[in-house]
Amino acid sequence: MSPFTCPKCGMQFERPESGCPGCGWLWSIEITTAPPEPGSGESGVIRSQATSERAKEVQPRRRPRKWPWIVLGLLVLVFVLRETGILSLDFYQYNSTAQTESSYQGVFVAGLGDQQARLTGAKTTLKNVSAKAAIDALREMQLSGGVELERLDLTGSFWLPLFKQGQCDFVASYRRNGGNGQVKGHIKCTLKGICSAYTYRKIMGQLVAKEIAKVVR
Repeated sequence: MSPFTCPKCGMQFERPESGCPGCGWLWSIEITTAPPEPGSGESGVIRSQATSERAKEVQPRRRPRKWPWIVLGLLVLVFVLRETGILSLDFYQYNSTAQTESSYQGVFVAGLGDQQARLTGAKTTLKNVSAKAAIDALREMQLSGGVELERLDLTGSFWLPLFKQGQCDFVASYRRNGGNGQVKGHIKCTLKGICSAYTYRKIMGQLVAKEIAKVVR
């Protein structure tokens, strides 16, 4: 059998089934028997056909799909914007229960009561979302006395997407009609629907403001 020539590097070798010893090109041999040529006196001619295994393996590569990652990125972005309150996408209903108690001590000094009555407004040193929402709501109510929100602690599972349940403990002091008082309470709130954790904390702050306003008004 005549030597084979590697189509890649041009090297000749005797055993094509073992591959090219020069470049490692792999071969598969398909042996076919052709009818004898007229006048040749041969019973048959053995012909070999070399095909490249690598040529069979080379297929056009599919481009990776980018749109699933784009959609996923947009969903993550919307979720982050909604949870931080930048984007409002809320549809919900909630119910709450509250227990409050208050104390008041009035001290009347001639000419002082009228001055303290004019000290109105709401303030706090707390920096959380619920406390800020409570102060904003109290300012809109235009109370007759001054209120200072001293404590507001919010706990619960309010990071769930469709169901939120939490509770809040608060303490506030107030001035009214020449005297000082204090109101403290406990609020529970259950919410169902599409609502961000940011909105839920604002709702709790507004509920706190309503309970304080019942006493200070």
